[in-house]
Amino acid sequence: MKTLNLKTIVVITVCLLVVFTSCDKDKENAAKKILNLTALNSDNSTIVNLKFDKDVQKDKQTFSIGCHDISSCTFNKKTNTFGYADCNNVYKFIDVETFTKVNQFQLPNSGIVNFEVDTIRNLLIGIYFVDDEDPASKNGTNWIVAMDLNSGEVVSNKQFYENGAWGSTYIFRAVENEYVLLNNADELLFINPTTGNINRTLSLNMSLDNGVYDSKNNRLIGVSYSDETHKNYIVSLDINTGNVLNKNVAQSLNFMLSDVSDYDEELNSYIIVNDQQKVLFFDVETGQIIQEHQLDFDISSIHLWRSSE
Repeated sequence: MKTLNLKTIVVITVCLLVVFTSCDKDKENAAKKILNLTALNSDNSTIVNLKFDKDVQKDKQTFSIGCHDISSCTFNKKTNTFGYADCNNVYKFIDVETFTKVNQFQLPNSGIVNFEVDTIRNLLIGIYFVDDEDPASKNGTNWIVAMDLNSGEVVSNKQFYENGAWGSTYIFRAVENEYVLLNNADELLFINPTTGNINRTLSLNMSLDNGVYDSKNNRLIGVSYSDETHKNYIVSLDINTGNVLNKNVAQSLNFMLSDVSDYDEELNSYIIVNDQQKVLFFDVETGQIIQEHQLDFDISSIHLWRSSE
């Protein structure tokens, strides 16, 4: 009979531990496969959360929020909280798993838009425009404000640009501490929200609407319309260089809702909503539609996340 020495037993034990640990992690990852689509119903001012299991809708929950600013919505995927500004300029946070209000604070001023959440420094960031005091002047200044996510205390409030105009592409790079904004000259501005300094400017040489950020692969993904072909394209760019990684005709996309988009890492898909309130999942590499879901309400914000049930 062949016997195993102590060293062999230790090696086998370690290997088994690795296998079981890997299995536990696989089970943990597999447990969070339920796709949740959280949207803002602009018809009746409610947050709607839809659950999908294997592409089939299995649940629908709603939560009324009343009067709100449709340009103020955020979603924190670390805490699964939906944020918005009400009509009294109070910013509120709703836990979409329990549909309970978890926090609120008064914004420092009205007119703040294009909000983003910094989950590393625990900040809510937005921009706003200040008119020139001279009535005859058409100029003004753009400001970026950062507030503590818990108390609403203003951490910084800095001017960063003069007389700029912005589209529907704005993202936040938490690790780099950069608020990235596309201006009307199709240039990305990389702004430090603490100082207001523009670290750099990157020309894209194309339009890019409804931009979202894939932080894992450092990609900026959005829709670009071509005046030459009169078609929409799903485009992914290297956000550091501006180099085009993928550009494909967007199937069956003539019109889309502005500022309504997201990215799902699990499916490697870019999500937008067309003018028929249909949610389209585009494969980033091919531009093919891999999922679609018809909504029965008008939508003004969309966010995707995963849950175990």
